[in-house]
Amino acid sequence: MFGRLACLIGRHRWVPFTNPEVGAATQNLVCSRCGRDKPEFDPPGGGQATGLDARFAGSWHRFAAALPSFVDVTVGSGPPALRAAWLETVTAAAAPRTGHVIAL
Repeated sequence: MFGRLACLIGRHRWVPFTNPEVGAATQNLVCSRCGRDKPEFDPPGGGQATGLDARFAGSWHRFAAALPSFVDVTVGSGPPALRAAWLETVTAAAAPRTGHVIAL
């Protein structure tokens, strides 16, 4: 019962599975609780997906290149900058074109 609940929140129990119709050349991982196939972008050991960072970085760079045409980006760091950005936003003091990037 709780195994399926674990699968709902992403806690699968992956086991190797070989489809007898296809042969041993195409072994993949299947959840022993719910039967879901493990997506190819998940690494075998769990954690961060292989290549996901590179794809995300590429998407971010393409997005960032287009930003100046429609957003005025302000960059800040630390809790004081976060508080200032939050106050600007919540009090509607910032212009609609203003976007904040805060490094904590």
